[in-house]
Parts: sequence; C-alpha cells; structure tokens
Amino acid sequence: MGMPGIFGNLLVTERSDIEMLLGIIHDEFFEVDAIKYDASAGKLEIPFARAFHDQNARVVKKGFFRTIYEVPVLRCLLCISNVEEYTLEDTQHMGWYDFNTIKYNPKSGIIRINTNIPLKFFAEVSKLHIEYSEIGFRGKAHISHGWFWEGGPHFVED
Repeated sequence: MGMPGIFGNLLVTERSDIEMLLGIIHDEFFEVDAIKYDASAGKLEIPFARAFHDQNARVVKKGFFRTIYEVPVLRCLLCISNVEEYTLEDTQHMGWYDFNTIKYNPKSGIIRINTNIPLKFFAEVSKLHIEYSEIGFRGKAHISHGWFWEGGPHFVED
C-alpha cells in the first residue's frame, strides 16, 4: 500500500498500516465539535485540516531566527467504521487537538486516538477499518520554522 498523494485515500484494515496513516496525519489538527457519529451506520467521522503537506508554501516573513510560511490548508476526513461505541471527553476544553498516535488493540477492539494535549478519545470497533480521504484545499495557515524547531499551524483564513 503506497502513500496517498494530494487528493488521495488510504485504507487501514491491518494494525501494521496505522504507522503509514500516522506518517500523514501526525501533528495535524482536528476540532472536537466537528466530529460526527452515526450509530446506526457505525461510523465515526473526524474532519481535520492538514497544513504540513509541503504544497505551495510561500514565505510571509523572514527573520534571523525564524521564517513564517503560508500554506494552503488541505481538508481531510478520517472515517472509522464498525464503531459500536465511542468515548470523547474534552476535559481540557481546548476544542482543537492534534493527532499524536493511534493505537489499536485487536483483543479488545479499542482504537485509541492520543493527542499532545490530554483528551480521552477512543472507539470500540468490531473490526479495524479506518479510511483517510483528502477532500480539497480551503483556507490558509501560517507555519513558523526556526533553527531547531517548527511551530504552528496557525489558521489565518477559512
């Protein structure tokens, strides 16, 4: 299974495919209020924005210690199927969280989405089936690059 290009898809049905998915979505942000769950269909949809895709970045501000780039925002969707139930507790009340890791335990059927800011987010599934889809470009974001770090994204236009 190859990495999707711009406007591509990736289907995860094996535990070993999760690392490939994380290579795409790690450090990208999703909004808790935008998550949709259809219990009758067993689908959990997580729309999110990708700013770290290396497409058409332009320099907005260049300084000695950092450079700020503006990039188009790639809108994406993560759809988890076969969901029997899910838990989402936004104890920090941040609203926006980034994908850090995704863990799947085949014995319990639990998919756990870990973020860098504490968030209790997991789904119980009957079978592993996660689909990543790229929808299209909409909006702009600023990303800061320093000598030894990268920061952002800061969404400036939707």
